[in-house]
Amino acid sequence: MKKILITGASGFFGRSLVSALEGMSDEFECICIYNTNPLEISDVRFRQIQCNLLIKKEIDILIKQTKPTHLIHLAWFVSPGSFWKAPENIEWLTNSIHLFQAFCANKGQVFMGAGTLAEYDWRYGVLDESSTSLVPN
Repeated sequence: MKKILITGASGFFGRSLVSALEGMSDEFECICIYNTNPLEISDVRFRQIQCNLLIKKEIDILIKQTKPTHLIHLAWFVSPGSFWKAPENIEWLTNSIHLFQAFCANKGQVFMGAGTLAEYDWRYGVLDESSTSLVPN
């Protein structure tokens, strides 16, 4: 059975993902990670764990204890107006790499991460990894 770990589950994208998963009939276990804002979820396939993903030791414990087969990493520093140049995102980047490495070391199978669109050329209106030029902004 799939064991899905979602970081940033209480954020903008995370809430939509959780809602979509709740509507599925598949069998899975979903572990939603939050730091300060837990979700209200009544679906028994979901449980929530508080974890500070900016502490590598907490990441290691989380991955070892939960042993997810799938990880969807949506957590990031996204304070409106300041996230573009926020130094906090350097720490998020290094800890995201650590999260990925811990997941792989514990036999994780599928990792999906979400990032920004800042690296793409915005002049064309379509942002596609395979065809849009990279022009970091």
